[in-house]
Amino acid sequence: MDTAQGAQAIDTQAALDNASDAERANLDQVHAFYASESWLEGKTGVDALTEIDDVEFEIDRLLGEECGALGRVFKQSSEYRSCKDFLSELRARHQALVPAEPAVGVAVPIVRIVSAVANPLGFYADLLPLINDQVVNDARNFKILICGLRGESTKSDDETSWKAAALALYNRHLALNPNVEHHPFDTIWLEWYDRRLDARVIGHYARLSDVAGFLALCRNKLFPNMEFRSSFIEIELRDYYIMAYGDNLMRIQGQSGIGIWYRKRWRWDASSSILAHEVLHAVHTLYHDLLTRHEERKRDLEANEGSEEEKKEIAKLITKTAKSLSAYGNQQNKNVVSLIQNQQIAQSLEVDPFDEERLLFCFTNKVFDFKTSDFKPHFKFDYMLRNCGREWREPTDSQVERIKELMESIQPDEMSLKSLLSVLRSCLTGVRPELFIIFTGGGRNGKGVVVELIQFLLNVYALAGHLCRLTKAFKSGPNTELREMNKKRCIVWSEPEEDAMEYLRLSNVKMLTGNENQNGRGLYNEDSVTRIFGTCILECNAPPAILGDKGEAARERICFLNFPMTFTNDRQKLAANPDTYRPLDETLKSTTFKETHYCALFKLLATSPLLADVPIDKVHITEASRVQAGIYLDNNDFMPSWITENYTKLPRLVSSDAQTFVSIKELYAGFKASDKFENLTKQQKRAYNEAKFREAVMKSNAYKGHYVATSKVRIPGLFNDGYNTKDGLIDIVKNDDDMAADDQVPTLVSSASSSTCTTLADDNSPGSQDPKRHRAA
Repeated sequence: MDTAQGAQAIDTQAALDNASDAERANLDQVHAFYASESWLEGKTGVDALTEIDDVEFEIDRLLGEECGALGRVFKQSSEYRSCKDFLSELRARHQALVPAEPAVGVAVPIVRIVSAVANPLGFYADLLPLINDQVVNDARNFKILICGLRGESTKSDDETSWKAAALALYNRHLALNPNVEHHPFDTIWLEWYDRRLDARVIGHYARLSDVAGFLALCRNKLFPNMEFRSSFIEIELRDYYIMAYGDNLMRIQGQSGIGIWYRKRWRWDASSSILAHEVLHAVHTLYHDLLTRHEERKRDLEANEGSEEEKKEIAKLITKTAKSLSAYGNQQNKNVVSLIQNQQIAQSLEVDPFDEERLLFCFTNKVFDFKTSDFKPHFKFDYMLRNCGREWREPTDSQVERIKELMESIQPDEMSLKSLLSVLRSCLTGVRPELFIIFTGGGRNGKGVVVELIQFLLNVYALAGHLCRLTKAFKSGPNTELREMNKKRCIVWSEPEEDAMEYLRLSNVKMLTGNENQNGRGLYNEDSVTRIFGTCILECNAPPAILGDKGEAARERICFLNFPMTFTNDRQKLAANPDTYRPLDETLKSTTFKETHYCALFKLLATSPLLADVPIDKVHITEASRVQAGIYLDNNDFMPSWITENYTKLPRLVSSDAQTFVSIKELYAGFKASDKFENLTKQQKRAYNEAKFREAVMKSNAYKGHYVATSKVRIPGLFNDGYNTKDGLIDIVKNDDDMAADDQVPTLVSSASSSTCTTLADDNSPGSQDPKRHRAA
C-alpha cells in the first residue's frame, strides 16, 4: 500500500469511528445500490435508464447530505469510482435497448381529447375516463377518489358538477362489485371527506392507469401544435410539469422546502434538489418525445416521397429541437424550478398534512398499521413523511426471544414488565398519553439499555429532549428546543445535574403532556404551530425536585416505573443477591446488537400477548406507580413539606371539635425563620409570601384535609371556647427536638364540655389568661 492509499485508509477509518448510526446506515444504502442490480429488476429501456438516473442522484444526495464527513471521505475513494463505473456500464447496456422500444407517446393509442371549454371540471373531465377499472374497483383507491372530488367541490362554485362526477365513479364501482353491499351515495358524499385531498388525486390515478396516454393528453392540452414546435419557454415548462406531476408536490405555508413524492415515499426537499432532478428528467423526456415525433414524420416523408421542401423543414425542426434539448441545462432548469416553487407557494396549504396517521409506523420499505396489525406498502395518500430510516427485515424467533428475555431480566415482575412494554409501544405511535413517565432506579439497572434500544429503532421519530424545556419558563419568539419536538413520537430527557440546583416545573410538564398544540417556531421558519405527539419520559437515578401545584392534575399526570435490578460482573454480589443482581452483558449497547435486534424489538412490542388487554392508545400504570408518584409529589411540595418536617399530624377524633390549632400566620412565621427559606434566592423569597404559603397549604394533598377557614371549628381552650377567628391547620402538633417521636403525640383528656388536648393551656394554669396564649399568631 502506497502513502496516499494509507492516508486515505486512515481518513476512512476516522470518519467511520466518528460517524453516527444514521450516517453509517445511509452509507450502507449506497453500498446496496452497487452491490447488485436487484433494484433494476423488471425494468428495461427507458424505464431502466430513468431508474439508473434516479439511483445516481440518490447516491449523490445521500453522500452529500445524509452521510456527513463519512460521505465526503467516501467520494474520494476508489470504491466510489467503482460505483460510478458500475452505473455507467448499466446505463450503456440499457441504452442499447431503447430504439427497440415503442416511441413514447406514438405507438400507444391516445385517448380522444374532449374540449373542456364548457365543462366545469376542466382538464380533469378529460382525465377521468383514463382511470381504469382496476383502480375504481379497489376500495381504498375508490374512497380516495371520492374524497378528492368531495374536497374539490368545497373549493368550487359548482359543487353539482363534482358531485355528478363522483356519482359516475360510484356507479362504476357498484357495477364492478355487484354482490357487495354499499352505503347510499349521498351518505358517503357527506361522510367521506379529507381536507388534504382534492382533484389532484384524479391526475395521480389517471397517470397510474395509463402513463403514456396521460402524458400525451397533457402535451396535447398545453401544446396543440406540438408537431411544429422545436422549443418551449420556461412558463410552458412550468405549466407542463405541474399539470403532469403537480400531484406529487405539497407546499406548506410558513415552511421552507417542499414535500415531494419520490421513489414511492414522501420526502422533505429542503433545498429543492430532488424537485430540480425530477423537473430536469421531465423536460428531457418531453424534448426526446418531440424529437421522436419529428423523426417519425421524417421517415414518413421519406417513405411516401414527400416534397424536398417538407423534408428540409423537418430536418430544420430536428436540428433546432436537438439544440434546444442540449441548451436546456442547469440554469434554465433552475428558472423553471423557481417558477414551480412560486406557484406552489401561492397555493400552499395552511395546515400541515403530513404524519397525521398516528397509528402508522413507517420503515423505509414498509408501513405497519397498528389498527390492522399488519404491514403494507407506503401509500401516497397516507401522507407519511417521517420514517424510522431503517428497513424492515423479518426477525428470527431467536432474536425475538432474546429481546423478550432481556426485558424480563430488567423487569422480572409481570405487571411492571407490562407497564414497560406498554410505554415502549406508546413510543411507536403518535398517540400521546397525558402522562409524564419517570424511569428511575440506581445505576446499572437496565433503563439506559431500554432507552438506547427504543431510540435506535425510532431514529428520527425520537428526540433527546433539551432539559430547559422542563426546568425553565417557555420563551417567546424562536424556540428551536420546542420546535424540535414537532410530531416526534418519543421524547426522552436525562436528569438534571444535582449540583446545578435545577428543578422540574410542573407547569411545563402539564403543557407538554396536556396540550398538543404549542406555540414554538424554529429559526427562519414562519410556522409557529408545534404539535406534541410524543410519549414523554424522564430517565433518572433519583427523581429530581419539582416545583408547582401538586394537586390532583399533577397526580394524574406523573407516573413512575422503577427498575429494581442491578447488572454487574461482581461475582460476590451475584452469588449473595441473585434476586436483585444479574450478570452484565456489555454487548447490549453495541451497534451490532441494535442493528440485528431492532426489528425483533418492534415485533415484540407490536405482538406481545402481555399487551392484549391494553388499548393501543393507553399505557398500563400499576397502583405502586401511582403511590410512588404521590409520595414524590408530597415530598416536593416545598412549603407543605416544611410543615411535615416540623409538625406531626394527630389522629382525628369522632367529635367535630379540633384537638389543636395552628394559624397560617404562625406557620408562615416559622417557615420564614427556617434555613429552608434562608437558602432561597431573593426572587424566590419575594414569591413565597404568606398568600402563596396559604394557597400551597390549602392545595396540599397532605394538609388540605387539616385546613380550616375562619369560623369553621370550635377550638377548646382557644378563642373563648368558640369558633376559630383565623384560618389555619387543626390536629397538628409541633415537633420537640428533645422528645422522642412517640412522646410528641399529646394525651387526650376529657372535660364536661368537650375533648381537648394537654398541649392546650389549662384555663386555671399560670399564664392561662395571657392573651398571647389564646391568640393565633
